[in-house]
Amino acid sequence: MPDLSPYFIFAFADPVGNLKFIADEEDKIDSLLAYERSNNVLGFHRILKATGPDIIRNFEKYRPQEPCFFHFSGHASHIGLHLEDGKTQSALALSAILTNNSAIKVLFLNACSTATLVKDILEQTGVEAIIATRTDVYDETAAKVSLSFYEHFVVQKR
Repeated sequence: MPDLSPYFIFAFADPVGNLKFIADEEDKIDSLLAYERSNNVLGFHRILKATGPDIIRNFEKYRPQEPCFFHFSGHASHIGLHLEDGKTQSALALSAILTNNSAIKVLFLNACSTATLVKDILEQTGVEAIIATRTDVYDETAAKVSLSFYEHFVVQKR
């Protein structure tokens, strides 16, 4: 029987190597949510230097925990998410992964110009909510928004 606490999967990618704040964001999310994880309030797994196969493999590995939330931080464009191996994960490809993991209900696409991916993902999956951006976003700002989100919507729910 799966654990009933919410399970999050985080993926981070910086294929260009110019996101100065991504490592800090990774570490601070881990620290911020450590209390919740240690008290079985929620579970999570981080995929550092994420590639498409890494994301698929981790969704498969953590399927028994029924992850309900997927967070991506890195580069993106109107075409898709730019992963560590230099490949782009299109909305269609991401939708296929999410359809195979139907427990995912919320996406946080913390990268530039991800709003163009939203319509296709919502139409092709069971995802109910997506946090996305309409324009380019500075790395430092993206990290601050991410940390503020988890601080206010997860941690302060204690």
